[in-house]
Amino acid sequence: MDHLERGSLALDALNTLVLDEADRMLDMGFYDDTAKVADQCPKERQALLFFATYPDGIAKLSQRFPRNPKEVRPEERHDDSKIRQRFYDGTEEQRLHAVGMLLNHYRPVSTLAFCNTKQQCRDLLDVLRVQGFHALALHGELDQRERDQVLIQFANRSCSVLVATDVAVRGLDFT
Repeated sequence: MDHLERGSLALDALNTLVLDEADRMLDMGFYDDTAKVADQCPKERQALLFFATYPDGIAKLSQRFPRNPKEVRPEERHDDSKIRQRFYDGTEEQRLHAVGMLLNHYRPVSTLAFCNTKQQCRDLLDVLRVQGFHALALHGELDQRERDQVLIQFANRSCSVLVATDVAVRGLDFT
């Protein structure tokens, strides 16, 4: 936005506009900014929107790209009977230690623990390691090589717990 406002970015030669994580951008309140950028792009260009969820704003945003829109949905490949979800209520002070207690109780082969922030990832990682778990973190501060190494270790089961921000693992396939 700053570059557009200062005139230091010209979009008139743009052929393809890609909005990855469009739903997250909307969740974070960037609808107006995203629409403003889209409006600055040439009308005759391809636009690709990628999103994991379909909030109301996606339909509204996609109307800004009227040239023969197509929706592509991947086939679901998971078996719901193999996914178990549980909810445990606790205080903020209990949260980190409770994760380790639950892992010790259920003894899963591999676990993906979601955190909202990089700091929460680091905090949970520290607690799990003290409790004897081989855990690794995946968040935005890692470069691509580090991310790849973490994912390889998790995929080959040399790491049993992956602690990640929800944004860092969006779009990854763990099957």
